[in-house]
Amino acid sequence: MGLGALDTGRDAAGSAVALTGYPLLEPDFISALIQLGEGDLWRRKDDLVAFLAAPLAHKHHFAVP
Repeated sequence: MGLGALDTGRDAAGSAVALTGYPLLEPDFISALIQLGEGDLWRRKDDLVAFLAAPLAHKHHFAVP
């Protein structure tokens, strides 16, 4: 079932766009995403610490336009 199947009588494309953007504004959805990210961070804490503690193999010089 695609998003078009959820048409409520309005233009199908317009209702699909509104439906896909709606969860991004919901505080519960945002909170769940933050919790998922935090849990993933804690599970991979050792990998992250090792990555941040590793010396740079090469010094990079980036030109600012």
